[in-house]
Amino acid sequence: MLMVAVLILGAAEGPVKLAVPGLSLSGIESRLGEAYVERFATLLGKDPRLKVTTRRDIESVLGIERQKQMLGCSDGSSTCLAELAGGLGVDAVLSGSLAKTGNSYIVTLRVVRTKDGTEVASSSERPRGDDALGEWFEAEAPRLADEIARSFGLSAPVVETKEGLHLERWVPAIAGVGCLAAGIGLQVAARSDAANLNQGTVPLAEAPAVVERGKATETASWVLLGAGVAAIAASVTWFIVGSAPAKLAVVPNSGGVFVSVEVTLP
Repeated sequence: MLMVAVLILGAAEGPVKLAVPGLSLSGIESRLGEAYVERFATLLGKDPRLKVTTRRDIESVLGIERQKQMLGCSDGSSTCLAELAGGLGVDAVLSGSLAKTGNSYIVTLRVVRTKDGTEVASSSERPRGDDALGEWFEAEAPRLADEIARSFGLSAPVVETKEGLHLERWVPAIAGVGCLAAGIGLQVAARSDAANLNQGTVPLAEAPAVVERGKATETASWVLLGAGVAAIAASVTWFIVGSAPAKLAVVPNSGGVFVSVEVTLP
């Protein structure tokens, strides 16, 4: 069964006007075949460089038989389709066949210019099973759409991206704030021990242990404070240069902590 439709459009600049009247079906129920064609046409139409019209679009306005009569075409052959395509205001027509043989399908697609009948794109595959056929249509549509558009001199559309919040770039800063809070807490604890020692409230037997604990606590606090500053600096750098710092180091020393952030600017 050959499904035929007519699209009457005026010539206009812009997207490539593509007619998808249907496929020649064999061994497959017509409604199922039409569903596949409609889905494929919808996928083709997602490319902004194409303006796709299907048989159903036209049938919503005119009956298919009336369309044939208007153009003086009464049969359903491929010759009739070519005659109809010649009278369309479209740039190209997609035709082909879909046949079922056992559990497999044979699908062939061909796109020709209506101006001179030259082929601008084609595709053929033998999917095994309904799922494979559907997956092939899904994958083939964007590829074929791009091939059609490029054949008419339309390059791939430029996709403009807007800078978002880049939440991942906040992660180091959040961790850095946590390190700063912990470091300040340890500083407070270390100074509290020092104050107790100075006031003589710590028993002499416990004093050495308190001193050692104070030193360890203060060292840990400086490491955390340095790590916090480095992490926040990493986030700031990430936002400025658009990539994470190449090297980040926190090294404790006798005077506190040494923080190193090495960045390679673009």
